[in-house]
Amino acid sequence: MGTSCALMHETVADEERYRKDRSFDPAKRPASEGLLSVIEEAMSLLDHQEARIRRRRPRDEAIVRAALSALIADAAHRAIEAPGSWITIELSKAELSPRKRRAPFMTEAIAPLVHYMAEAGLLEVQMGYRTAFRARRTRIRASEWLLQAIDERGIGYDDIGRNFEFQGDTLILRDASTEIGAPPLALPAIPEVDRYREEMAQINAWLEEADLAWTGDEAVDTRRRFLRRVFNNGSLRQGGRLYHGFWQDLGARARLQHLLIAGCPVASLDFAQMAVRSAYALAGVEPPQGDLYAHPWYPREGVKMVLNALLSSSKPLRRMPSGGRQYFKREPWPDVERRINAAHPNLGSLFYRGVGMELMFLESEITVRALLALKEAGVHALPVHDCLLVGVPHVAVAQEVLLRCSREVLGWEVPVTVDTLSLFKQSMGLPVRGGHKP
Repeated sequence: MGTSCALMHETVADEERYRKDRSFDPAKRPASEGLLSVIEEAMSLLDHQEARIRRRRPRDEAIVRAALSALIADAAHRAIEAPGSWITIELSKAELSPRKRRAPFMTEAIAPLVHYMAEAGLLEVQMGYRTAFRARRTRIRASEWLLQAIDERGIGYDDIGRNFEFQGDTLILRDASTEIGAPPLALPAIPEVDRYREEMAQINAWLEEADLAWTGDEAVDTRRRFLRRVFNNGSLRQGGRLYHGFWQDLGARARLQHLLIAGCPVASLDFAQMAVRSAYALAGVEPPQGDLYAHPWYPREGVKMVLNALLSSSKPLRRMPSGGRQYFKREPWPDVERRINAAHPNLGSLFYRGVGMELMFLESEITVRALLALKEAGVHALPVHDCLLVGVPHVAVAQEVLLRCSREVLGWEVPVTVDTLSLFKQSMGLPVRGGHKP
């Protein structure tokens, strides 16, 4: 379904991540006759513009067409995704060198092409824009001509595809001090990296085949499903969660209500107390039975908050964690800290050591194993950190896989809770009409 681009360059209220500039994605490509017709018209306008300036060499034709297709497709996508927002594009010789380019058409020839497209009215271009990191970049976005073409042909997310091989590295290694948007660290040439890349290649190829649909009123790009595994603090043993799937940006209820896998509603499978159970694995001690956030003195949510703070902080806390006072009334922080610490004496050696990212890595290892195991079982699953979404008919097999994978990584099974739309409504006291239960 097309999405209107009227008044696309006006400022709109949207999530902060959408308003910020994003980098050019050379993987975007036309996936419909409608967008192909836009690109053909753009080629004609470009040919007319270039004929007044210079003649293009025949051998450059294929490169120019491929580059123009990607530029138009990505600019159209940005106009639909975040009206009025820009795309930064790197046009320096260093960034367009064969060693760095993500697509074969990302050569030095793309710099003059961008300028010719601006002169032909195909793109808006802003030169020398200074980024938050003080670097200068060229910015592009859909021109008025392109916005009108999008409107007239009803171009939407379904008209824009991706070239799988141009989507870039699936692994990102960030430094402890890396700011959002800063370049990632170089990955070491070690077998571990090769294994991680191969695992992600299998997962992404399987997700590319998945029959995913969205039934909500708002436009959602269901083709945005190429996952990247992000490691933190310059270590391949910290972090490691999978990001960039469209479903991860949706609310929990919205996923259950409007997301379909192979035509079926989804169920959400979550690990119970994953962080603290992973901490017991680091400590080499099997966790006690029952709910690890239960406490005779304090409410469960407050205990959860404090325990996660004790595990994530790299130095002792002098006051209650932010947002924690609502759970503990006027009780002094030292008393709360002491009593919750006493409830988990085997974890004392991990508190205030900043092991949060190590725990996240263990969680991510379980997730990757589970996704690969479900692929072998013919089941498409969507990760949301320590949770998996599967079609309701596949809940039983997914639950068994998660239990098995947690046992392989941690040494014991982590309980798995299942949530469907019916169960969610029941928990909120809402009326249930039909629905699916595992």
